[in-house]
Amino acid sequence: AAGRDRARARYSWDRIAADTLRIYDRLVPAEYLQSAVASNLSSG
Repeated sequence: AAGRDRARARYSWDRIAADTLRIYDRLVPAEYLQSAVASNLSSG
């Protein structure tokens, strides 16, 4: 239970989101993400 409480205190959803974006930025070129978002918006 103590480990779970510690993890919840250290890893908020904001931190998880920021870490996820940082990983995507490292792995996927920004140009690809921008074109994918633009194509999704125009088709939706």
